[in-house]
Amino acid sequence: MTELPPDVAGQAVPGPTEWGEGPGVGPWQGPLPTDARYDQALLRDGDTRNVVDAYRYWTREAIVADIDTRRHRLHVAIENFGNDANIGSVVRTANAFAVDTVHIVGRRRWNRRGAMVTDRYQRLRHHDTTADLLAFAADGGLTVVAVAATWVAARSLRTDAGVRAETGPEVVLPGATPG
Repeated sequence: MTELPPDVAGQAVPGPTEWGEGPGVGPWQGPLPTDARYDQALLRDGDTRNVVDAYRYWTREAIVADIDTRRHRLHVAIENFGNDANIGSVVRTANAFAVDTVHIVGRRRWNRRGAMVTDRYQRLRHHDTTADLLAFAADGGLTVVAVAATWVAARSLRTDAGVRAETGPEVVLPGATPG
């Protein structure tokens, strides 16, 4: 281990990026809570998960249920056809804003590292094709607004599902054709 630099009194002190043994908290101190949201193993062993303090020692199911009470109606979709590099950051951001569901279109496999474990708390739904996503949106009464940059010159787009969007030069609906 690296020796810590001394402070002005000659005592070794941690630097600004040395936060101790690791993330989280140790075992619960004091009388154990009886609330069913608490995980008995985490209370006994400590909680080293990357969660806000309000969720310390809670079960994953209890955390998701609590977030579900505050989720927005917004759904986010991302295509996973060639490069899955940004899916994790989309999931992480969606979780931060309590988005209802992240829809991943295309391949089921994606690199979850970028989600930084937030995929455990965020609703995810897979669709094999863009048409499947659009059908889901239509069945759920959702308006498709989210777009992807694929056609540079597109201005007006139309899909088989009748979804239409007026777009700028770099914005299109996934699976849409120039209209």
